[in-house]
Amino acid sequence: MPKISRPPRGPEAGASWPLFFPFSPAMLSFRGRDGTTGILPAIAECALSRSPLTIGVGICRRSYNEDYWERFTYHLAMESLEFVCNIPSADIADKVNATGAVSGHRVKDKFAHAGLTPLPARVVSAPLIAECSVNLECVVRHILNVGSHDLFMGEVVMIHIDEAVEKGEKRPAWRDLPEVVPGEETP
Repeated sequence: MPKISRPPRGPEAGASWPLFFPFSPAMLSFRGRDGTTGILPAIAECALSRSPLTIGVGICRRSYNEDYWERFTYHLAMESLEFVCNIPSADIADKVNATGAVSGHRVKDKFAHAGLTPLPARVVSAPLIAECSVNLECVVRHILNVGSHDLFMGEVVMIHIDEAVEKGEKRPAWRDLPEVVPGEETP
């Protein structure tokens, strides 16, 4: 089958598809020094290390156009250097979408706006989202500018999982990908 080839475009030029690979959706929650909270829906968080368990999330650091703008939560993340990666189940997709439909620059309480419940975390100051199946409390260990976004590398310091997920009665909204089985080769 013929393929179309083109170089990638930056945010100034608008979206160039495919832009994202199939990752699981998440809602990142933050709390600033003054107690202000924020939620950022994310579609491209990823595992960076198993030990210590570290995940990476990209947050847009400045405004480019109507699709790419400086995120309100960027400043909360820089202030606190903590966040919670909240993994939803498919039954709250409308709430995930509600958090992304408005900017934290305009709506100061995204929890109330989306009908979500903040819960205190055990280690970090950022709140958990009660309606999410999995909550990963993270302390930012490194920040790397990768262009339009800064990559926040958060060490997972506490994991919360719904009992229904543990029992196999409920599934987070993980993307179903083919299982990759490691080969017999050793380094």
